[in-house]
Amino acid sequence: AFCYNTKIASSLGFIQGWETRGEIKYLAQYKKEIVTQFLPNKEIREGAECLFGKYRAEGYFIIGVHMRKGDYKTFLNGKYFFSIEKYKEFMFQLKNLYCDKKVCFYISTNERYQKNDFADFLIMEPSMQNAAYDLYALGRCDRIIGPISTFSRWASFVGNVPLCFLRRNM
Repeated sequence: AFCYNTKIASSLGFIQGWETRGEIKYLAQYKKEIVTQFLPNKEIREGAECLFGKYRAEGYFIIGVHMRKGDYKTFLNGKYFFSIEKYKEFMFQLKNLYCDKKVCFYISTNERYQKNDFADFLIMEPSMQNAAYDLYALGRCDRIIGPISTFSRWASFVGNVPLCFLRRNM
């Protein structure tokens, strides 16, 4: 086990991340460098840019939907798990909220879904199916919705995209 509060650890600049995650005073100053360090490969970037370029050229307002499934069924007793129907309700609300815009959706998910489940919406077809592509693509959206997750939070940070966390009425 590595102890962060040792003399050698501090001399090397190691810190305990969970204890300092609220420290943001240097974030704006170094954001560009941080983002550059974590960019996906050229193939992923170009694939997403091509897809988004096509929809942007047609005047679409793109809403990213981070549909976290899988592990969220059991994580914290399903507190942040939403059914397909619930995601559709959120998407309908957004379509109504942005009724003055030509809206389409980019769905990022760690599970498969049936396309006909979303027949009421224009859904973008990604050119790749992997987490790095989804993360980069979400950062290209105009808005992002999803359950509380570092995945969508990172996409929001990288792309400067407003993010709305979905919550249950409790």
